[in-house]
Amino acid sequence: MSRMALLIALAAATLLPGAALACAPAPSCCYDAAAITDNTTGIKVVDTIAGTSLKLIQSALPEFTRRGLNNLDGYRIIIVVRDNGRHVVIFRDLNAPPGFGNAGEKPSLEVEFDEDVMIRSYSPR
Repeated sequence: MSRMALLIALAAATLLPGAALACAPAPSCCYDAAAITDNTTGIKVVDTIAGTSLKLIQSALPEFTRRGLNNLDGYRIIIVVRDNGRHVVIFRDLNAPPGFGNAGEKPSLEVEFDEDVMIRSYSPR
């Protein structure tokens, strides 16, 4: 399980009722950044996520659930900052072609925040 998938699963297990977390047991040792990227450790970094991004994702998950989108599998989560300083968490079909709007099979959702307060959410067309 990738680090991103694990962090999102942890967030989902924390915020989504009935969410299950399935992952391998934690290793008995810790890795520093150099060790993680060192090919001799047998570990390959496949995703990273900033703590501020995780906080935004956690704040957007209740709206994701309220809209009936209970399964994060198959979604790409994108965090953007608008010119006005507002953050937007975008849940987009992982298989959707690049571009604007909802081009995938799964419904997209955008959740906009001003500071730590959700100000609106919408499904792009």
